[in-house]
Amino acid sequence: MFSQLENKQPTTQSQIYTDGFTAIRHGIFDHLRDGRMHPTMLAIYVLILHQCDWRSGLWLGSAYRVFDSFGQTIELRTIRDNLKRLYKSGYLKSFRKKGRRGNYYVAINKYRPTVGVLRGRQLNTDKSTSPKDLFYEVRSEDVVTASQECTDDAVTVQRRCTLSRYTRCSSL
Repeated sequence: MFSQLENKQPTTQSQIYTDGFTAIRHGIFDHLRDGRMHPTMLAIYVLILHQCDWRSGLWLGSAYRVFDSFGQTIELRTIRDNLKRLYKSGYLKSFRKKGRRGNYYVAINKYRPTVGVLRGRQLNTDKSTSPKDLFYEVRSEDVVTASQECTDDAVTVQRRCTLSRYTRCSSL
């Protein structure tokens, strides 16, 4: 399956972007507000979310791909610096081989695949060792509970998360 991902490159824009939306975790905006993420970092992060393989959370690209995707409006040095910040901050994990040029695989930390067999799981880049050996945690969805007596302010969100159960996916 991984060799299919590697060799099968979309040829048109419509083959890349079929769904019409890109999911962004709400916590990212808290990071933006408290200074852990800068606006340029956010723009690059969202672009990578949009261009990644939605089945796995892997993006095949480089600073040049980002540069081209933004219509060459952001300086290449700025893109490289912000990619490094995204790696250092733990938002992304690069599988770039030192000394090689061109596109390389990048895994998006805490990515939840929206299609395919990994749907409902979350990518853990700290435990992923290569693009062929990605580590996904089994996660259940947030459960919203409300009774008939509740007002909108009283609706509670309960996070059910079982972090003790992990699934290693090496079928990519």
